[in-house]
This record gives sequence, C-alpha cells and structure tokens, in this order.
Amino acid sequence: MARDLFRFQAKDYAAVEARLKEIEAKLMKWHREDEISRRIATISGVGPIGSTMLSMKAPPPETFRSGRDFAA
Repeated sequence: MARDLFRFQAKDYAAVEARLKEIEAKLMKWHREDEISRRIATISGVGPIGSTMLSMKAPPPETFRSGRDFAA
C-alpha cells in the first residue's frame, strides 16, 4: 500500500514539475521581450522572475517623483 501511495505522489510531483517548467518558460519569454524587466534584473539580487513580476505589477515609473516615493 505504501508503494502505491508513493507512486501516486510521484505522478503528482512530476505533473507539478512539468507545469512549473511551462510557467517558467512563459516568464522567461516575457522577461526577454520586456525592456523594463531586463533593466530591473540588472539590480543586484533581483533575478529574471522577480523583475518580470515587478514589471507586471508595479505602476508606471512616471507616476512617482523619485525612487524613494516608489519604495514608500
């Protein structure tokens, strides 16, 4: 019975891994095509996934007077 359960979990894990690879491929495609995301990724400690999410979610930079306003 334990082997059956582990086999079942392994199938679920493989499906989740495959889905994550699809999502990562889409994010990397967006990152390569988006200038803002690529510029954000040049900041130390910010990778392509974080910069992609920030470029998608953050308001346009023109709405802030300074970086300090953005951080607040």
